[in-house]
Amino acid sequence: RVVVEVDGWSTHGASRTQWERDRDKDLALTALGWVVVRLTWRMVVRRHAGAVARLRATLHRRRR
Repeated sequence: RVVVEVDGWSTHGASRTQWERDRDKDLALTALGWVVVRLTWRMVVRRHAGAVARLRATLHRRRR
């Protein structure tokens, strides 16, 4: 029960409404027992090793 969300500046940078909508979605998923992992587009594209390591660590913790 892990959700990965990738946020890009073009979608979230200037839109407070979208940002708040995503926070509402996070809260709803968390209430249902999901873990939400948020990554930025830049993390995925330019620092992908770190993003993968964080995601692996999250998945490892959830398997216990």
